[in-house]
Amino acid sequence: MADSLKGKFFVASREIYGDNSVKYSNLDLSLTSETYDDSGNGFNWGDTEKGSKLLASAMLKSIGSPTIARIYTDKYTQSVIKNITQDNWTLEAIEVAKWINNNTEYNVAINEINEEEIQAQREEKERLEQRLAREKEREAQDKEERRIQREKEFQEKIQEKLKERELAVKKEQEEHERIEREEEFQRQKKIESLEDEAQVAAKAKEYKNRIIKYQNELKKYKVKLNQYQNEIDKYKLEMEQNKELLDEQKTEIQKYKEFIKLLNIPALYKKFINLNKS
Repeated sequence: MADSLKGKFFVASREIYGDNSVKYSNLDLSLTSETYDDSGNGFNWGDTEKGSKLLASAMLKSIGSPTIARIYTDKYTQSVIKNITQDNWTLEAIEVAKWINNNTEYNVAINEINEEEIQAQREEKERLEQRLAREKEREAQDKEERRIQREKEFQEKIQEKLKERELAVKKEQEEHERIEREEEFQRQKKIESLEDEAQVAAKAKEYKNRIIKYQNELKKYKVKLNQYQNEIDKYKLEMEQNKELLDEQKTEIQKYKEFIKLLNIPALYKKFINLNKS
């Protein structure tokens, strides 16, 4: 067991989203199913709740055995796991083995290691811590970049919404102004129409008065026309009477002509001349 513990560490990281990460010897630490498999939680630390007990059980099982994990999980949780308050931490596997040797009736063999190995382990631990720090820093940078990108996209969407709103307000204002112009035009048109109607009414009244005047004059003309017609009828009657008289006179004249013709005036005149000569 001692050889397998050299240079091995438990490396933990508290995650904002999802389950917390715990690795042992660069491999994800598996949840134990010995005692706390019904918790439904992932690993945790800094308290004595189920997540911390799951971590204690998995660590004891990895360094010791399932039996050690089953018996001493609560004690290891109370003694060690509860006191870890950092979000990111590392713990040497040998430290877990020493705790088992000092606090249980079981023993995990640990070979003595020289100063060079200790220094190598420390350097490995520092490298792990530095790598973990770099990973956390990169993760933080990535999160910040994603946050900045989301903020940028959000601001762009806000600007687009503002532009759309400005365009909508401008269109509404233009439509409102158009409606006002149309209403003003209709009002002006109505006023002009009323003025035109008033002028038409005045002209109609004037024409009506003229018509009444013409009708009165026409009545006078009709009276005169009737008078003229009566006079014409009278003249016609007189003409007919004169014609009858003229016809009678013509008849008389014709009779005189026939009488004169019968008298043979030329012969009588000749005799008269002869009488005067003798």
